[in-house]
Amino acid sequence: MRLSRYPLTLFILLLWAGGLAAQSRDASLRVQISATLDSSIEVETISNISFGRVIPGMEELVINPRLDPGAGLLRVSGRPNSIIRVSFLEQREIYRVGGGQPLLFTYIVSGGTENNQLNSEPITTENRQLTLSSQGEYFFWIGGRLNLAGIDIGEYEGEFALEIDYL
Repeated sequence: MRLSRYPLTLFILLLWAGGLAAQSRDASLRVQISATLDSSIEVETISNISFGRVIPGMEELVINPRLDPGAGLLRVSGRPNSIIRVSFLEQREIYRVGGGQPLLFTYIVSGGTENNQLNSEPITTENRQLTLSSQGEYFFWIGGRLNLAGIDIGEYEGEFALEIDYL
């Protein structure tokens, strides 16, 4: 039985912060979710992805979903001990509000039946069978990799879609 897609909307804000001592760019990435559910699965965004400070000259930002406190966190609730299949696209383009060249964002995802980021396991882009906990929960940490070389400063938007099917 196929459920529905759970789109996550990503927002990146890259701004120059003035100052003689420390020129840096602030970057924030907010993960927001909305879903129309036909079944008994609920998805809740507990925290958004946060890149923190972007230092001039940085070529890449990486958020490790298992180790970085800036990783986004989703909680899926459903029938206890149910088997689900999860799939997602690993790479998505994000677009600058107002136009410009898109950026390629590579998602890195980990998950587990407990809200314990360090003990979460990598989730690959292949369809993967997972089992909800005895409380009917599964947690996903969303991180990723963003190449900053030659980007235009501004606000960027994109989407992360997570598909969940009961098996």
